[in-house]
Amino acid sequence: MAFLEGYFQTNNNMRIIRIFFMVVLASLLIAALLPTGSKQWLNQYVNDGDGYYPSLSTACYYRELSMPSFVRRGPKIWSMLFSVTVVAFSYIHCGMRLFDPTTETSRKYFRTWPGYKIKQLLHSLERRALCKGFWAKFWHVPYLSLYAVFTSCRALYDISESMLLEIIWLTFAMAWGTIKVWETRASAAYNYDGINFTFNDDVREENTWTFGQTLPLILLLLPLLSMAQAYLDNDAKAHEANTTESLEETAQEKGTLSSSPVVEVGDENCTNGTEDILPRYPFDHFTSHTWYRDHILLLLCQILLVTGFALWVLTALANVFGISAILRNRLFLIWILAMVPLASMLHLVLWYIAALIVCRWEGAERWLKGEGKSVSTTTWGAWWRNITVGKVVYWILRLGLVGGCLMFTFFLSLEISGPDALEYGEEVTSDTP
Repeated sequence: MAFLEGYFQTNNNMRIIRIFFMVVLASLLIAALLPTGSKQWLNQYVNDGDGYYPSLSTACYYRELSMPSFVRRGPKIWSMLFSVTVVAFSYIHCGMRLFDPTTETSRKYFRTWPGYKIKQLLHSLERRALCKGFWAKFWHVPYLSLYAVFTSCRALYDISESMLLEIIWLTFAMAWGTIKVWETRASAAYNYDGINFTFNDDVREENTWTFGQTLPLILLLLPLLSMAQAYLDNDAKAHEANTTESLEETAQEKGTLSSSPVVEVGDENCTNGTEDILPRYPFDHFTSHTWYRDHILLLLCQILLVTGFALWVLTALANVFGISAILRNRLFLIWILAMVPLASMLHLVLWYIAALIVCRWEGAERWLKGEGKSVSTTTWGAWWRNITVGKVVYWILRLGLVGGCLMFTFFLSLEISGPDALEYGEEVTSDTP
């Protein structure tokens, strides 16, 4: 879709045809996912009195959809609803991109307008924090807290708009589909009547892959390679365009806020000569700051780790709970809802403390920028001669902070979730063959 948006934008008839076939394909996928909500679908509950039979006709599963007991038949219904929601959201998003390739509408309501309101509030808190007097110090905490939340949300939005996240999402979807295919094939080798397992010889004879099944799976890698190439080629252009747009937004907001009654310029109780180090409005473009780029790296690593863990949980419990196993896992929920936001705030707090130290240590900033003594004086190359002790320390501290936040997130989540957080899947599936 990323490569065809421009073509469909200039060819309206082809865009309508594309939308029609997207609706057809999405409907077929959703219809194919409906039987997976049945409790008998890959059911491996031990001693529950029910079972499943791979040779059973698909029509039986569709007849079960009209039964009142279908929605009360276990966690498989939630797995099916989650899958349908993901498919529907993905196709709706792709359809919106056909009519709004630059995402101007979504940016207006989900980024520009909320960002403008938050910047207004930040500017108001900034003026209170920079006022003279004892109580002005107490405004530092809400101001810096809101600024940290704002920058984290902006980083998440930048990631969500990037092609890199599309590549990650496509990779996750392909991995999820591959896991489901292998688990389904592995489970189809036997029948289960709720108590005993018996081999299904008829299905086992048909459960073999040949050239016709293997080649399409390999060809699925081509979109990933194409997207990776386009991402590397267009990253610089996209960054330049976003920089220009953000500067224009900041200039427009500055002109609006200067006449706003919420923040009155020239307050005699305030001063710009304070020694407090605070982010000042108008804020520079975030991508020009090293701490913001490291923050994006931290969030991307968090996304990759959570994605890998979700695939592991899906692999361990696919036959029992399906996707709902991820939403039932304590470690996953604690990680997503608590530890990732906490690690993001901790990362920004440590960067702020480091900035306070560097600003009060004369010469520290110049030393970290590479004006210290070189590590090597050899003539191996220009890039090697430019390496200094300060740069080495600077990069070690940056990478160590990101890695430390990642380790902090995972191990603290593991500690809070309990001693059986990683053995949950093994206990449930230990009785299955």
